[in-house]
Amino acid sequence: MIFATRKSGWFYLVQGIIIILTGGLILANPNTTLLTMTRILGVIMLIAGGLLLFSSRSMNDRTKTLMSFEGLVSLGLGLVFIIFPAVLSGAFIVILGLVTFLGGLINLWMLVRVRAKLLSAGFIRNSILLLFGLFLLFSPVKAREAIGVIIGSFALLFGIMALYSSYRIFFKKKPGNIDIN
Repeated sequence: MIFATRKSGWFYLVQGIIIILTGGLILANPNTTLLTMTRILGVIMLIAGGLLLFSSRSMNDRTKTLMSFEGLVSLGLGLVFIIFPAVLSGAFIVILGLVTFLGGLINLWMLVRVRAKLLSAGFIRNSILLLFGLFLLFSPVKAREAIGVIIGSFALLFGIMALYSSYRIFFKKKPGNIDIN
């Protein structure tokens, strides 16, 4: 029996095909990507909450109470994530916008204080981060679709890279072959 490992060309081939198909589906309808991810997170929270409640049965009194409470909170949050994904994904966009804006602003301020060059990589990266944060904060509806496009594009890129890795493994040079280049 052959097992797919990271050194197996089949592993990368299947992985690349799955990632490319996923990226294509995301790009076909990018505005539902964030909602779907929010619902998936809700399902994961439901499963985790159920496992915590199940596991808490075999614990001592104090641990049982804490694990039961955590399990119930996880179940409740999971239901909220599944039932109201649009509200939570909107909040996610705003939080992400605040974090990226403030991160870019603070890092730019530190670069100005140390008198970094305006065209340095850090200055350019943090300027882009600041602008991306502003975009998320002032245009959250368009940001939802943009995030889907970004995720879909990266999925296609990673899928192509996996297919290339598969190709390299399948057609790598055998020992004894002479490379003229």
